[in-house]
Amino acid sequence: MKKVLPIIVVAVMVLSIVGYCFLGSNIGKNSGDYEVLRIYNWEEYISESDTNKIEWNDYVSGEYTLSEDDEYIDVIYLFESYCRQVLNRNVRVEYSTFGTNENMYNELNLSKKEVGGSVSYSYDLVCPSEYMLLKMIREDMLEPLDRTKITNYDQNSSEYIRDLFKNQQISCEDGSTRSLYDYATCYMWGTMGYVYNPEHVAEADANHWSLLWNDAYKGKGTIKDSVRDSYILAIGYVYQEELSALKAKYDLGELTRAEYNAQLTAIYNRTDKESIERVGKVLTELKDKIYGYEVDSGKKDMAQGKISINFAWSGDAVYTMDVAEEEGTYLSYAIPEEGSNIFFDGWAMPKGANKELAQIFINFISTPESGCMNMNYIGYTSSLAGDAMFENAVDWYGTYVLVKADTEDEDTVLVDGELYYEEYFGDLDQTTRQSMLNADGTYNLIYPVYDDEYNVIGKEESENVTLYQTDLSYFFNTVATDSPDYDNKAYILWTDQIDRQATTQYPSEDMIARCTVMKCFSDDEIRELNDMWETAKVGNVSLVTILIVLGIIIVLIVVAIVLIKLYQKDLIKFSFGHKNLKFISSSEDKK
Repeated sequence: MKKVLPIIVVAVMVLSIVGYCFLGSNIGKNSGDYEVLRIYNWEEYISESDTNKIEWNDYVSGEYTLSEDDEYIDVIYLFESYCRQVLNRNVRVEYSTFGTNENMYNELNLSKKEVGGSVSYSYDLVCPSEYMLLKMIREDMLEPLDRTKITNYDQNSSEYIRDLFKNQQISCEDGSTRSLYDYATCYMWGTMGYVYNPEHVAEADANHWSLLWNDAYKGKGTIKDSVRDSYILAIGYVYQEELSALKAKYDLGELTRAEYNAQLTAIYNRTDKESIERVGKVLTELKDKIYGYEVDSGKKDMAQGKISINFAWSGDAVYTMDVAEEEGTYLSYAIPEEGSNIFFDGWAMPKGANKELAQIFINFISTPESGCMNMNYIGYTSSLAGDAMFENAVDWYGTYVLVKADTEDEDTVLVDGELYYEEYFGDLDQTTRQSMLNADGTYNLIYPVYDDEYNVIGKEESENVTLYQTDLSYFFNTVATDSPDYDNKAYILWTDQIDRQATTQYPSEDMIARCTVMKCFSDDEIRELNDMWETAKVGNVSLVTILIVLGIIIVLIVVAIVLIKLYQKDLIKFSFGHKNLKFISSSEDKK
């Protein structure tokens, strides 16, 4: 009985746990204790914190403090608190993450249920990339959005991004043509290019896709272990002459932006037999010229100086530059002149989703406050725009200067016995700017020096500073240019850095003009591309290598045959022990 009792106790405990998981949790849901919102998102793709669980009312009033070791707020907890304190609803978010679009798609389909002709999946909200969203629309996996439920998104998102979504259309299995705009909202977006160390890589080389094929940089770069992303890289290299000629026509005004982008899109989406073969050939050549393939390790390898070039998504490039900068290394980012990819990830509701809660969440994170928190945590660019988001960009990347003040007021600061105003350079009047301008177009500036709390505690005078103006009106306007509410407001970012974080997160309109959206490939195209990619990664195997491998195989076969013959003649036996295989001669066996 003493031996049986522990077994009974364990059994009762296991049954209790199982009962709670399968019955207790369902009882809670059915009794109205809480509502569940199931979200499936990319890893590390929303502001998270183990320590800063802030209540909504405290957040709104500003009566909260962040832990000393963590500057981020947990957005999921903040949403749950918002539901409790504002909507008077007890909502619990079940938050899961995925590593690739394909993993998300497969997981979703494994959970598919069909009851009475209705289809449902295990999540209420997912955040795939644009091509996967289009694939899911084509396969009728998503619920359409109710725009009246996500007014924050339509008010605060960039008109440029909304137009991109409207232009992404796909033919569906029922013969209809559907728009991405009707099924998804953009969360984050970005470009693809090279993040590189300018101390080891020439800027002129980094501005072309041919960079990694250049023998001068052999073994110094990595590419994505992804056929879709690396296809962009290789297409840009294979058709570099055609792409360069196309850009020249656009620069000369022979093509409108729309015409240029349409032709660019056609080239980058070529999947004919000749294009796939040419891409396969150059990717096979590239195999022996790069440091390796990666999905996420390129950021760390760049920051640690193991490599000098990383074919990267812009958000990862920002993260890499931030980390490297902490160690005193300043990296750059380039979108090659031949053109590149613009991508975006968006929120969508799978069939059978809790549409009401899902759209409440979309509306919640579509405010400038949420956009800044998530963008700061992730490194990618939020789809949200407008004055508040532009001010955030200015705070991060804009050039601030000290301007002498005649009289003291609440806005002045005292530095080294003199009064100054701390001003964003773009807010200065023309006369003040002119007073800082040199004949060669550079500026003499007085920079503020800050403490850890961003209080001005000193100044730094710099001469012959080059400032860059980037007109970001194309992105930060939230109202269509043909709307009566459009006010033609200019959003000019003045910064003293170029090809770094500022232009990586917010590329200029000229940079965006040469970026295109890759289409959602058909199943046949995907199979052909995957076959090409696997062959390219293996590469061309030399005759010597083939002979060595064949020799090893032959030796192993001969050894196996000999052992079998010995065993059959009872000259050798096998004895299997724990984790061991022993050879015992027949004479030893008799002993």
